[in-house]
Amino acid sequence: MDKVTPSVLKTVIEGIPLLSLDNYTFWRICVINFLDLVKLKKALTTDEDTLNPEENDFLKAIIVAKLESTVQANVVDTSNEDSAKKTWESIIKFFAFT
Repeated sequence: MDKVTPSVLKTVIEGIPLLSLDNYTFWRICVINFLDLVKLKKALTTDEDTLNPEENDFLKAIIVAKLESTVQANVVDTSNEDSAKKTWESIIKFFAFT
């Protein structure tokens, strides 16, 4: 994660749209590209790796910041608000049939 220049990281994060009820596929592609860039895709999207506390806080902040309030109300709750991985899984489950 620390090998990416701050300006590139900022540009990529700004390029991720807010997740709405209408743009899940595009949003997911943008987030996956971001995860590839920061080398955290495997840790977030599989059970083969784990996130350390710093990585969890970083991804949690980015993911939640990129949710419209209507989506956030449906995917973030007390059971997952402290876990980037659980929040990710909740988003995937919510949009599973779209």
